[in-house]
Amino acid sequence: MSNHKKTIVFYCFNFSMGGTETLILRLLEFYHSQNYRTILLTENPIHESISEDSKKVSFEHYLYDKKTKNFSSGLKKLEFENDEKPLVITQFLPEFLKCFTLINKTRYGVNFKHTLYIVHPNSTFYGPKKITFLAKTMIMMLLRKKVLVFMDETCVEKCIEHYNLKKTLDFVIYRLPIFINKNNIVEKKNEIFNILTITRFEFPFKAYVLGLINSFGNICEKYPSISLTIIGHGKGKKEVENAISFLSDSKKAKINIVEEIPYHKISDYIKACDVYVGMGTTVLDVANNNKIAITAVAYQNSNLAVGYFHDNHTVIGEVLRENFKYFTFDQLLEDVIKTDSKEFENLGAKSKKRLMENYDIEIVGSNISKHTESYLSFYETILISIFSYINLYSTRLMSFYQRKKI
Repeated sequence: MSNHKKTIVFYCFNFSMGGTETLILRLLEFYHSQNYRTILLTENPIHESISEDSKKVSFEHYLYDKKTKNFSSGLKKLEFENDEKPLVITQFLPEFLKCFTLINKTRYGVNFKHTLYIVHPNSTFYGPKKITFLAKTMIMMLLRKKVLVFMDETCVEKCIEHYNLKKTLDFVIYRLPIFINKNNIVEKKNEIFNILTITRFEFPFKAYVLGLINSFGNICEKYPSISLTIIGHGKGKKEVENAISFLSDSKKAKINIVEEIPYHKISDYIKACDVYVGMGTTVLDVANNNKIAITAVAYQNSNLAVGYFHDNHTVIGEVLRENFKYFTFDQLLEDVIKTDSKEFENLGAKSKKRLMENYDIEIVGSNISKHTESYLSFYETILISIFSYINLYSTRLMSFYQRKKI
C-alpha cells in the first residue's frame, strides 16, 4: 500500500450494467495505469451483468457490512495509511451524501477530498423537496469548493433550474472520458442497412426507443433493405413489444431484440451497425468505432433527436424541452441511408474526430483528479453532514410509509 502515492476511491450503491458503472470502470483502469491505488466501494456485490468486465480491471473492491458498519473484502477491512490522501468520487448527490457519512477521518484516520461528478441531468436534486431552498446553500458551497463538476451543459442547466442559481457561477464541465480507439478505419455500408440502439427499457427516461420503432416502421415503407437491432432490458419490455406489435409482419421480421448482454460483447454489435440511435456513454462508444451516431432526446416516446454527434458533440444526454425545435429520427436516418459510400465514410470519420478532440480520457481523467484542490472546513463538513442525515432519514420514513400502504 505504501508504494501508492495517490489513491482514488469510487463509491456506488449498486454496481450493475449501466453508463455510470462502465464510466467508473474506465476511470479505474485509467487511474490504475497512472499508478494510483484504485478502490471501488459498493453496498451490494457486483452484478453478474458487469462482473466479467470488472475482472479485467485492477482495483480493490470492498462491500459495506451494515452490521459492522465497515467496508470489507472477505476478512480484509478497508484501511488507509497515515500518509494517504484519498480522493472519493461519486456521481449522484444522494450517494455523495451517504458516502460522506461512511468515509471520514473519524472512521479511517485520514482526510478525504471529494469530487461529485454529475453524469445524469437530475443527479444534483436533493430528496426532501420542502427544504430544497436550504440545500441550495450546500450546492453553492460545493461549487465554490470545487467539489461539484458536470458531464455536460444539460446537467448544468437542470441544476441551475432546480436550485434557481445564477448562471454566472463557476460551473465546470468535464465530458465523459473515453479510451480512444486507435483504429480509424470506417467500415463500408452494409447491404442490409442496420440501425442499432442500446438502452435500458426505463420509461419515461429512455422512452425514445418506442419512437424509434415507429420511425423504423415509417422508413421501411421507402427503404425495405434495412434492419433494426435493439439491445435492451428492463421493466418496460412489454411496452417495447407492444410498439412492435402494431407493425406489419414483414416489418417485425426486420427487428431483432437482444436481451441484456455483457458490456464487452456490445462492441460486436456496434461494429456491425451502420448508424446508432441513443444517448449517453453508448454514443461515445459508437463514435469511438468510427460510426455515425444520432443523439436521442430523453423523456419522450416520440422520434425527437438532438442531431448527429459529429454536428453536436456537447449534448449526449438532452432532456426534452417544451417548444424547442428538434430533428427527427426519420429525417436523420433517411439522410444517412441516402449517402453514397464516400460521404458515409466521411461522416464516420467526423464522429471519431469530434470524440478525440473532446472526450480523451488522458486529458479528462487527469482534470477530474486534480479539480478538487482543498479539504472541506469543519463548518462545511457539519453542513453536509446535516443534509446527509436529513436525506437518509426522510428516505427511510418514505420507505416505511410505502410498506404500510402495501
